[in-house]
Amino acid sequence: MIEFDTSLYTEEAVIQAVKDYTEIADIGIKKIDGRVLCSLRKTKHDPELVLMEFQNYVLNLSVSMEGKKP
Repeated sequence: MIEFDTSLYTEEAVIQAVKDYTEIADIGIKKIDGRVLCSLRKTKHDPELVLMEFQNYVLNLSVSMEGKKP
């Protein structure tokens, strides 16, 4: 499971990343107290690698989405 603090990562980025990763993995998402929790349910690839790459992807999306806010 990966936990994203919404003060550091945008919730929108996490949700978009889960959608973008549907071809690679089934990732569950739950929002609790300013955090977004993601759990890997199923993948055909190395689970540790998928979670690391997913976390990096969320970070990149958060940064790019923050740069586009007015």
